[in-house]
Amino acid sequence: MIAQKHHLALQTLFANNSNLAADAAEILIDICNVISVGAGEFLAEQGEIATTELVLLSGQIACSISNSDGLSVCCELSEGPTILPPNISRIREGKSIYDIEVLKTAYVATIEANCLMENMVENPNIRDWGNEIMRDQLMRQSERQWALAALDAKSRLEWLREKHPLVEDKFDHWRIASYLGMTPVTLSRVRKQLAANYLGR
Repeated sequence: MIAQKHHLALQTLFANNSNLAADAAEILIDICNVISVGAGEFLAEQGEIATTELVLLSGQIACSISNSDGLSVCCELSEGPTILPPNISRIREGKSIYDIEVLKTAYVATIEANCLMENMVENPNIRDWGNEIMRDQLMRQSERQWALAALDAKSRLEWLREKHPLVEDKFDHWRIASYLGMTPVTLSRVRKQLAANYLGR
């Protein structure tokens, strides 16, 4: 049994972000466990076993991938309340391909991925909801890949501002620069250019 405030937060999130019926939402809420995670802690670590779906009720997280030289690239920035990318999109052979770091103290609802899968098999509405979440994630990944490949630095920042207008006020700029595939110096330069263009209108 989860706290009433978390129950209401999950009801609201499910109602606002999908076509999930109220009775189906209650089935999912019943299999949720809510945890509190402090800033600097990790919801998942690259190379470690990852078996849960994650719903960020509050707080902020960053998803990143590190190479063998320790170079880290930011792949996603999220603020609650939101549903984080599905487990199946975050793992390879059962292990996380991301570090998911909590940036601001968070409440997170977790659902065991195999338990969700069982409910998707049994309940068509939950199955449609799960498929919708996966499609949304694939679209977000595709849009970012397109932006990184097709747009110059200035256009990438404009694209991000259009998709997420307040992101620059909420997250460290070095993380945003990494997400956009540029250096912090380039991001600073582009921000100044766009500010100058705005003032010069």
